[in-house]
Order: sequence, then structure tokens, then C-alpha cells
Amino acid sequence: MKKSIQTAALLLIIVWQGIAGGIIITDPQNPQSPGAGRYLLESRVYDADIIIRNGIAQTTLNQTFYNNSQARLEGWFIFPVPAGSGIKDFMMDVNGTMTRAELMDAGKAKEIYESIVRKQQDPALLEYVGADLFRIRIFPIEPRSEKKTRITFTQTLPKMGDLWEYTLPVSGQGKTTKKLQKINIRVSAEASSAIKTVYSPTFKMNTDRINANKTVLQFSASDFTPDNDFRLYVSAVDDKLGISLLAHKEAGEDGFLFMDLNPGYLDETADNYPKDITFILDVSGSMSGEKIKQAKNALIFCLDKLKPSDYFEVIRFSTEAEALFGKRVPNTPVNNAKAKQFVKNLQEVGGTNIDEAFELALAEKENANRPHIVLFLTDGKPTIGETQPDLLTNKIRKKTGSGTRIFSIGIGNDLHTKLLEKISNESKGYCTYIAPEEDMELKISDIYKKLSRPVLTDIKVNVEGSARVSQIYPREIPDVFAGSSVTLFGKFDKPGPIKITVTGKVKGAPFSFTKNAVIPDGNKHDFIPTLWATRKIGWMLEEIRLRGENEELKNEIVALSRKYGIITPYTSYLILEDEEQLVRTPTPTMPRPVLFNQGRSDAIPMKESSKKEYEDMKAVSGAGSTRSGNEIRNLNMAEATSEKNQGYDRMDKPGMKNLDMKNAGGRAFVYDGKMWNQMEPGKFIKTLKIKFGSAEYFELLSKVPEAKYYVSVGRNVSFTAQNIRFEIVD
Repeated sequence: MKKSIQTAALLLIIVWQGIAGGIIITDPQNPQSPGAGRYLLESRVYDADIIIRNGIAQTTLNQTFYNNSQARLEGWFIFPVPAGSGIKDFMMDVNGTMTRAELMDAGKAKEIYESIVRKQQDPALLEYVGADLFRIRIFPIEPRSEKKTRITFTQTLPKMGDLWEYTLPVSGQGKTTKKLQKINIRVSAEASSAIKTVYSPTFKMNTDRINANKTVLQFSASDFTPDNDFRLYVSAVDDKLGISLLAHKEAGEDGFLFMDLNPGYLDETADNYPKDITFILDVSGSMSGEKIKQAKNALIFCLDKLKPSDYFEVIRFSTEAEALFGKRVPNTPVNNAKAKQFVKNLQEVGGTNIDEAFELALAEKENANRPHIVLFLTDGKPTIGETQPDLLTNKIRKKTGSGTRIFSIGIGNDLHTKLLEKISNESKGYCTYIAPEEDMELKISDIYKKLSRPVLTDIKVNVEGSARVSQIYPREIPDVFAGSSVTLFGKFDKPGPIKITVTGKVKGAPFSFTKNAVIPDGNKHDFIPTLWATRKIGWMLEEIRLRGENEELKNEIVALSRKYGIITPYTSYLILEDEEQLVRTPTPTMPRPVLFNQGRSDAIPMKESSKKEYEDMKAVSGAGSTRSGNEIRNLNMAEATSEKNQGYDRMDKPGMKNLDMKNAGGRAFVYDGKMWNQMEPGKFIKTLKIKFGSAEYFELLSKVPEAKYYVSVGRNVSFTAQNIRFEIVD
């Protein structure tokens, strides 16, 4: 059996556009197509339906491949089995007949993976070394035609603490990665206990909590380049607050911790969380036209969504401010109808008196048993009353109680962004901006739906135990709203038992919940350090934006950006400055690859555009300032690795030095035209050169297990592990 597997593998040649679920390997010696040679079977469509019930997952995966050759081909469909998944059955639709696939254990699969790597000269499959493999013979694959496959398999999910882990191969790690025309991933997660955590670090999912025991998630995209496998974590516990942990720690380094705080499902029709809400609407002259129309419609939508137990107030402001009721009133049908008529009759005229608007909004004392939300909509800068931003911010802060959250929505670009962001940040709310081309009515409605039902406020997290946890981001823990959770990323010094205590307020009453847990050892969850670094960079950029820059912040942004491959227009400018010094004063004992062109004419436009973006980030007004405000907030609250390179698509690509980047095993690599280099290799005591595809090459995977992630990046790659710098070369 072993010999037949090896012979078959050596005859098979794969030419693929990365790994996208299963792949089809074609046989160049196929008697049906003599002389066919190597042909690409391009993966075009990836459609997955996943049902998870109490830790048992059933997956149906539909894929469409395309034979772009003139030959009728024969080959193998192979599917890497996620490690530890315990798949029991695997069926595939071949020409309308469901056929059971052949399962290769990890040892036999390793021979096939390595044989393909030797023949194809692309190490993408090595990421799956150590996993089992399903395979099935495919014939015929007609020329210039699509081949559709459908596989169904059931698996028992591995569990870590309270979390079930689901993984589906989707990534495209090969250098020839091509976009999928379409990708859809749908998940239904059900459990007999209440579902708490539902979290994907690799795909930004739309989440709909159907009831306490069922949640549905979906991801859809067109022209999509998959660069990560799909990972999903689900917990189901009947605790009043779900607390889930994951960790990642490399030997000899600090570890990184993920924590999810999730109250789970709350019935949308329930009236258990009464609140006070104050709507502040700018009706100055600049709001004329479509802006005031959409703002009115959005505000009426918000009034429609108020609960009977809510109290509310509506304040309009222009040259002067006016409060409809003079205080927050109960949401009776009469009061609600009066408010809607007030909004419909608003006319846009005059200046912008933000000062007086907040005087009215914050005049009434907070109710200690009810959170107070202020929804502030404006399209301008203060022109009447107190107009100095710092003085106005201080004035508002002094009047804002600890239970008040101010959510600022800036409309357009003629705003004082620093003012709006400081007002919101200092009350533990947030600020966002609506660009002129965006649908204001839709966006405001979406924002209100998310923040209108505060569940747990004034959150503090304390961790005690043998492990020391530090540098938790976001620095200010936001409130938890119905249907959402709060994810935290931090660092720890060593694995071990801990006690987590979460305190806060529910409906104004004190809340406390304690859970004993264990921070595990191991380096399986490599997304955690990247997202920790993303959030820390977001916080540091916000500090520069609001309070000014200093060398310590700039240096740390550069170090983290390079180490974890977080490239934005703002970080790239700081990296460029740093690399100019690096070129002048190289460090041969700790080589660091230069990311951008230095001293070449095509670097000049890139540097100029990056500098402009960086200056726009620090500006207090304009399109660049509002755009960077949204992007820095996205960094600050990033939950998926796809969110780490905010604004990357705007960067001047000709000014980059063949900048092709990948993340693998929690590290970032950059391609210099010849070799993939670890961006921040760190210290090492010696260098070993190993020939790609040699016996030593595959032996390395056994001696240094984490190396399988690093070598999967490309044929020529350098990285450090176990105090050794390895150089893999052709």
C-alpha cells in the first residue's frame, strides 16, 4: 500500500492557485490525454454550509474548478483534514453519484504532501503536514470546462476549555494565488446550553443570534483572495456571562491572550434593559438638502425603535439650541408622536452652537439605575458659544456623568475631528464618520441598532493567578450591547491557572462574575499576536492623532508594524523614516529586510503620498482626517486579521520594493524578489542553509514543528527558530 501511494504521488503533478478547500491534482501521463503535461485546474467557486450541534459539525462544501487546457484530464481530488477534527465519514459527488473517499492517515498523507511539494516546487501543502488526507479519483475532467464537486463530512470538534474549534481549509498560500470568483460560508451553530462566544479571527462574519441556543453566521465575497483558513470558535455555557480564553506562546517569549466576554442572546422583544437616550441633531445651514432629509429619516427610525421603558429627549441646534421637552420623558405614544412631528418640522439654518446643545443635553442629572446614551449628529465645526476645541471638550467632560456615553456621528468632511473624538472617547463612547457618498440614513440606523440596548456597562476585568497578564487592548473596555460581545487581547508571561473577575453594571446595579481558568501553553493560535499588535498600533496612532507624537510611540509603531506585517499609509511613513536610517547605519548582526525602495526615483511618490496620509491623520479636518479617524478606530477594535492593513489599497504600489507580504505562524514575511524574509528575525547564534526539497528540508519539519508554517510561505525563505536563522534556498 505504501509503495502504491508513493508511486501514485510521484506521477501526479499539481498546478493550483493556492489551496482553496480541496484541490484537484492532474496526471500528465494520463493515457486519455497523451502529452497533456501540466495544466491548471483553477478554483473558481467555494461554497460551504456548516451545521454545528453540540460540538458535532457537518460540512457540505461545493467547489467549482476550471480546466483551462485543451485536454481531457484525469486526476485526484484531495482534501486536507483539519488536525484533531476526528472526521468519521467523507462523501463526494462524482458525476452524480455519492462516493466514499479514501482516508489517508497523517503518515501516509505526509508522503503525498511531500511528493507533491518536490514535484510542484511549491511548499503550500506543507502547512497541513501532520494532518490526515482524503482523496478520490476524478475522471473525466473535460477540456475548457468546469468541474463541480460536492463533499459532505461529519466531524467531532476539538475543545479547548469552553471553546469548540472549527477549521476549514480555504487559504491560498502558494505564490500563484488567484482570486476566487465567489466565496460563501454559512454557519448554523446550535447547542443545548446557551451559546455565548461565536468568533472567527480570520473572516469578518455577519452574525445573527436567532435565540439563546442558535446563532447563524455568514461570509460572502466576490473576487476574493483567500489567505487564511476559515476558523471559528463557539462556546455554549449557561453562565450569566460567557468568558472564553485562547492563548499563543512561542518558546522563550511572552505569550498572547485572547478573551471574549459575551452575555449571549437577549430576546429582541424583551423590555429588560431600560435606558435614557438624548438625540442631538445639527440643523445648521450646512445640513441643507439631502443631508437633513436623511438625518431626519434616521432619527425617526431611532424613535420608532425606542422601548416603552425608555426615557428620551430630542435637541436640535444651529445658531442656538432647543430641547423639545426640557428633560428626558417616558416613551409614551403621545411623546413619541410629538417627537416625530418635531423632527419632521426641523428647518436647516444658521450657525453651529455645539456648546449650548451639550449644555441642554447634560443639564439633567443621570438616573443611577439607567444608562444614558447621547447620540450626537453634526456636519460642522463649532462657530457659536465656546469654539476652542480643548476648552469645549473640557467643559463637556466636566458635565458628563460616569453613566453617560456619547456617540458622535460626523457627517461629511468639514468637521473638527479631534473635538468629536475626544468628546466620545472620554465618555467611553465612540466616534465615526459618514462620507458624502455613503447612505447616511442606513448607516445611522445600523449604528443605533447596535448601541441602543446596553447590557453590561462600566466593565473592569481583573486577572489574578500564577500568570501575569498585561497590556490589554482596547485600553478602555467598551460597554457590551445586546447581540454583541467584547473581545480583549493581552500579553502574559507564562501559562498557568488564573482567576478572572469581571465587574460592571447591569441596569445600573452592580454586577460581578468570577471564573477560574487556565492559560494553556502552545503556539496553535497564531492570529492572537497579530491582532494584539494591530490593536496596540491603533491605540498608539490614536494617541499621536489626539495628543501629539513622540519618539517612543513612533519607534514602537515601527517595530510592531514590521514584526507583524501591519502596513497602513500611516505606519508606512514611519517605516520609511526608520529605513532611511537603517540604510545609512545597517545592523549586520540583526539583518532586517528593507520594505520600501530607498534612493530610487519611484520611491519619491510613495514617500510623498505616505507623508500626506500621515499628516492627514494628525489633521483636525478634511476628508483625510475623517477617513483616518474611521481606520484608526477599526485598528483599535480589530477582530479579524483581514482588518490589520487599513488603507493598504490606497498606497502607492510603484513605490514599494516588490512588497509582497504574508503572515504565517504569527510572523510576517516580505518577498524581496528572490527570497521571503522574516520581517523582524530577532537574535540568532548561527545560520543554517538548507536546500529546498532535500532530505534535510523535510527533516526540519520534524525537528522544528512550527517550521511547517514558515516554509509554507515559499521555496526560498529565511526565518529564525530555536536561536537559529534558517535559510531555505533552491
